[in-house]
Amino acid sequence: MKKLLIGKVLKPRGLRGEMKFLSMISQHETLVNLETVYIGDTLYNVQKVTNQPGTRICFFRLEGIDHIDKAEALRGLDIMVLEDDVEMEEDE
Repeated sequence: MKKLLIGKVLKPRGLRGEMKFLSMISQHETLVNLETVYIGDTLYNVQKVTNQPGTRICFFRLEGIDHIDKAEALRGLDIMVLEDDVEMEEDE
């Protein structure tokens, strides 16, 4: 199955593993409903996604990433989803 790039991990946020990321898609509602994402070759269950209104900046918490050190290890990596997991507009 084909994977789609939806964002990039920017940095940890706080001490409990929440992360800040840059969204590559305009439909933030799609991001809020995500259940799983790939970072590198690892599949993560999404616990929570929020966006900063009016920007492409979002925040998320992933299952198994519960400490700042674990979040830091993902800094700069691409965030991908399976094509069937999201609905995107034609130009994205």
